[in-house]
Amino acid sequence: LGTDQSLIGQGADFTFSTGEVLDGDVSTSPVITGTISGTNVGTATVSGLTASTLALTINAGTADIDVFNNTFNGATLDGLLDLNTSGSADVRIDVVDNTFNSGGSTSSGIEFELADSSEVDFNINNNDIDVGGGNGVEFVAIGSPKVEGRVNSNTIDENSIAGSGISLLANTGIAVSPIVILEIDGNTIAGISNNNDGGIRLQPGRGTLDATINNNTIDIASTAVSGLFLEGQSGGDAVMTINATNNDVDEIGATTSAYAFVESGGTLLVEGFTGDLAATLATNGN
Repeated sequence: LGTDQSLIGQGADFTFSTGEVLDGDVSTSPVITGTISGTNVGTATVSGLTASTLALTINAGTADIDVFNNTFNGATLDGLLDLNTSGSADVRIDVVDNTFNSGGSTSSGIEFELADSSEVDFNINNNDIDVGGGNGVEFVAIGSPKVEGRVNSNTIDENSIAGSGISLLANTGIAVSPIVILEIDGNTIAGISNNNDGGIRLQPGRGTLDATINNNTIDIASTAVSGLFLEGQSGGDAVMTINATNNDVDEIGATTSAYAFVESGGTLLVEGFTGDLAATLATNGN
């Protein structure tokens, strides 16, 4: 497809791969659905589009993908931007300066589903994500992927419906061991209201999760919700290491907790731990 604007003007779906660039004008492009799929995508850029969804499926080889300055307005069972990796895929992806609006559907804004032994390095920065019913940014680790990246300076609104602002779920299968390293910094998260959700919810099953969580602002919209929700899955043995500093959670009632740890399985390690989770987090400026 390359830069053929005629296809964009017709509102066609698009598919592209190695070395191609798809550019469009947000002010004139119609709503379209995009797919990048393959075993060796190479370098690809998606920039300046108005689209409903963008699905990326990489199952082998390498991919270097930039998703910049797009507007996604749609509804899907997954994320408006949905990345699926599997096999031995090696993916670098930057998702920066985009707008996501699910229109009240249960779609997540950005969803990464990472499987097998795939490796993913990412930056999810400076996006405006407006959802309700899905998660703002969601990671699902299946198998033993290696995942490292940043979720920084995003504005996420759950609109008091359901869903977490930022969510990670890693499964508890016997022969799995995901390695996940996350930096979550400077995000503004609002409208968290469902009692199974949190502003930031981390739920590893096996493997290791190393999360640095700094300078986030979380607005709780109802009671029985946590700003930072940490949960070791039942039957799991994950090791979760948390360094959380200078996070601000706006609580609205006595049953709202700024921070919660549900010890169903696994191990929680907290940087600078003083013997009490709440006291440690308070000492670190939370």
